[in-house]
Amino acid sequence: MVSGVYRPAEASRAMKSLIGAFAVASAICAAAAYGQDDQTGFDPDVTRADVEAAYTLLRDHHPAGHPDLGDDAFRHRLEQARATALERAGQVTALAGHHAVLAGFAVSMHDPHIAAAPIGARPEMRWPGFLAGYDGGGFYVSASTVDALAGGERILSCDGRSTDQFAQGSIGTFNGVWAYRAQRAKQAVRLFIDQGNPFIDYPQRCTFARDGREFDVALSWRAAQGAAFRRAASQAQARGSRAPGLNALPDGGLWLRLPALDQGGFDLVEGAAAYQDRLRSAPYVIVDVRGNGGGNSQIGDRLADILGLPDLRLAPRASTAHWRVSADNLAQMRTYLDFGHLSDAFKDAMRDVIAEAEIALTTGQSFVPALPDGFAPAAEIAPPQPDPATARVFILTDHYCFSSCIMMVERFRRGGAAHIGGETDVSTRYMEIRGQVLPSQTVQLFTMQKVDLGSPPELGPHIPSIRFEGDWSDEAAVHAFAAEVIAARG
Repeated sequence: MVSGVYRPAEASRAMKSLIGAFAVASAICAAAAYGQDDQTGFDPDVTRADVEAAYTLLRDHHPAGHPDLGDDAFRHRLEQARATALERAGQVTALAGHHAVLAGFAVSMHDPHIAAAPIGARPEMRWPGFLAGYDGGGFYVSASTVDALAGGERILSCDGRSTDQFAQGSIGTFNGVWAYRAQRAKQAVRLFIDQGNPFIDYPQRCTFARDGREFDVALSWRAAQGAAFRRAASQAQARGSRAPGLNALPDGGLWLRLPALDQGGFDLVEGAAAYQDRLRSAPYVIVDVRGNGGGNSQIGDRLADILGLPDLRLAPRASTAHWRVSADNLAQMRTYLDFGHLSDAFKDAMRDVIAEAEIALTTGQSFVPALPDGFAPAAEIAPPQPDPATARVFILTDHYCFSSCIMMVERFRRGGAAHIGGETDVSTRYMEIRGQVLPSQTVQLFTMQKVDLGSPPELGPHIPSIRFEGDWSDEAAVHAFAAEVIAARG
């Protein structure tokens, strides 16, 4: 690859992206770094208090918690999540169980934005010397220090349960939404990491398959710490280069790497604007968003404009966005005026919303702007799938594409960009994440503050027209895949 056109400094932390808040990689490494020796004697009443605080946060501050919005499914899930969490709370005797109860509460809401992130000391972890990955063929060994497992073996069953059954009751209950393939892929690394969750029975023996041969391995659980574990965790979660940049290819095409919609992404896109003519005249442009967990959706919109992609979304989002009014949400809204990578137009609009919300807080109005009369949820209409054989712009995704990245894929596809690579995650019409520390000071719960009535209840998953089935961390393989897609255009 020829050295590029423009390359900014290393990306900074995202404003609202979950990548910065509770990425799987950082959580695992942090937990490995400090375990608490004495985890017993935890008061279940502390857990109950946190559950009630989490329930109140979503009921009184999340847009869907208000009956006027009419999201009956959300409010039903919220009641069920509270009941299940309070039942589990009675079995808590240690910090690990406390964390598990809050994690299960969050996962039950079926929105990956809503999450429970541990604060401070975390339970010591164990692993059996290997970690798992997930692809279209199911679960497999993604990294191993066990002599009997070289890596790549399919994990068929454990202790008489299919691997799917084990996973659904563990990571599909306490880490991610099982129904979404991208969530399984993201959370697979946790499948064989024991964090002391008392509601999971970790296996003692598993059946694997390699080269058509099945064999059993007895699992030897040991402390998840040290260089060997960190290397395995890094290998299991590798997702390619994290450095943003715009590079020229030998045949005149351009490769734009945008791993996050944060300050680094903003700098890249603003720098790329100087090359707008070249970006629009190049025979093709590949926008590589591997690992992009979202952030500021305006960055994706700005890039689409630079590339000349028309905005053919079903409704302009600004005109259909409504904020849930609460004192805590209003405080968070005020902080957005301090972020440098938000446009002046956004900040001006934000000041108007803040002024309106301040009045609404005193009058008892629940949303700003006020909800329209007789509104109905937007229809779920998948964005078109432009033909890679005729497209000039390509957007390359993996299963980490989430939140504003999913919105970006929709904008690009509706504007004529071909979608290649991997299936995206799933998001919802709820926006603007906010975290609140629960009373125990051991968990932060994340909620949303705004609803886009112009969006369907769920966004995604977006399925690519051509799938990449290889190793996402193998830069050469990813580039070879893209080259094959381009060559097939004829």
